[in-house]
Amino acid sequence: MKPKLLLLCFLLPLFGIAAKSPERPARVWETKGFEAFQKGQFDASGANLYVSRKGVVQTIHRFDLNNDGYFDLVFNNTHDLVYRLPAYEYRFKKDDRKPTRFDYPGIGSVRVRSADLNGDGFPDLVIARGFDDSSQLHNSWVYWGTPSGWSARQHMELPTPYVQDVCIGDFNHDGRPDLAFIASSSFGANSSLIYWGGKDGYFSRDRTALQTPGANGCLAVDLDGDGYADLVVTAAGPWGN
Repeated sequence: MKPKLLLLCFLLPLFGIAAKSPERPARVWETKGFEAFQKGQFDASGANLYVSRKGVVQTIHRFDLNNDGYFDLVFNNTHDLVYRLPAYEYRFKKDDRKPTRFDYPGIGSVRVRSADLNGDGFPDLVIARGFDDSSQLHNSWVYWGTPSGWSARQHMELPTPYVQDVCIGDFNHDGRPDLAFIASSSFGANSSLIYWGGKDGYFSRDRTALQTPGANGCLAVDLDGDGYADLVVTAAGPWGN
């Protein structure tokens, strides 16, 4: 019997308190009119707001970008994601005003060059792949030209870590185009690579490394007028140029 008596004695005060508790009225805060609003201020989330003389809270910039009477939403990012874009090719046919677009995987692309690398009469495409927001250790791609254009089914990949630019030219005077992948990094990886062109293409075993600290660009041009390309490499100095 003791447990029942104790339980009854415990519950009775609770029922008594609940019965005597009055209902609390809801509190309402209301601010209206210009004179009332001007006494306060908006916090950071209200930086685009103001109160008109009529006492109406309004936005300063409404962003109706196409002037159709409706507000448009603008979301700004810290920077664009240009390193995630593929490479695009637009093909125009005769009397066709709307070109056909072809996409080529090129995440991290920093430079695209085109030349007839194997002498078959069709231009080939070289895509130098650098930083893709996660790594700078990528292979650059060479798409071989065909009568129907470029295709992922006919391409090769060349290791080109920390690449900044690529130039095409016959640098060893053998009559075949060579590929110069100019590379540098902020932590001292400054080994640019020249892949020497051969009758069977380009291979990692047939390349030369050049130290190019701070390199950020290149140009293949005949400087001395001997009919062969020379390699010009630009580099960033202490002031970024």
